[in-house]
Amino acid sequence: HWDGREYHLWLAVYRPGRLVTPWKLYHGLAPDVAGPYKWTNLHNYNNEGGRRRMPIGPNPGFVAFPNNNGTSSMKYALFHGQQIYIEDGSIMPHVLTQRRKKKSKRTNKWRAEHFSISRQFEKAVDAYPHINFAPIYYNHTFYAVYQHTDRVYINPTLSRDSWETYGRIQLNLSKDEKIEDPFLWIDEHHHWHIIAHAWNPKQSHNCSTSLVSAHLYSQNGKRWYRSPHAPYGTRIAYDDNTTIFYSSLERPYVVTDPDTHRPTHIVLAAPFDYNNDTGCSHTTRCQSNERYCTCVNCKWISHTGTTVLTLEQ
Repeated sequence: HWDGREYHLWLAVYRPGRLVTPWKLYHGLAPDVAGPYKWTNLHNYNNEGGRRRMPIGPNPGFVAFPNNNGTSSMKYALFHGQQIYIEDGSIMPHVLTQRRKKKSKRTNKWRAEHFSISRQFEKAVDAYPHINFAPIYYNHTFYAVYQHTDRVYINPTLSRDSWETYGRIQLNLSKDEKIEDPFLWIDEHHHWHIIAHAWNPKQSHNCSTSLVSAHLYSQNGKRWYRSPHAPYGTRIAYDDNTTIFYSSLERPYVVTDPDTHRPTHIVLAAPFDYNNDTGCSHTTRCQSNERYCTCVNCKWISHTGTTVLTLEQ
């Protein structure tokens, strides 16, 4: 996110072999979207030392919206660990003490437990319904998509008890296709777009030809269509003249120009190892329900990081 001075990036860190529950959360600042970023470990959000300090979930979401205090300033909401945290716009840290329920090993009953978070976010206003929640603010209203990419949610205020369904996404996928991790934005013509991770759950060889992305579009956010062309593939060319074929590219985040609303960059999760045509099919150390690893699941036995792509204009 660009705040007028710097780019903000929230980065979830996972233990090897675990890509669902992160154990650390970092906040980065950089003058350019490609970095380099100056990272801050948000200790009170983390599960370091094996002790969970707060609910924590994959792929934090983020949205900016007007402060409505008579100025042009913005407020920010961080969607993290099934909670929505609101930033008050100041640079002073705020400490929040929340209550949650924890099951007692001795009594096997649930009891309330205090936990705290810090950084700029002053309060958790409500929960949100699913993981990998990708919110936007448009025409005085919040919209969002989530992991399974089957609907668009609407919420006029973040303090409501529930998110309502605004539009259904029906794609009629084949048995060799799956879609997840959507990112939603609206362009300068007020047309709706979703970039998502797409993959073939059966492909284990020729990983350089893997399906890794899908582009969905709509005129109003209610009726959706899928483009016949994938927005990007496995081959990524970098500024240092190197080229890498990734076995999978996931959890896309689209950076748009604040004035034109056109996409300028995509931030992606990318596995660092097994990036060749054979992928990781030679190993059985992958998902328990697979005899051999498929291209999309090389990430479970590989180091996975973040890559930033500049889009051709």
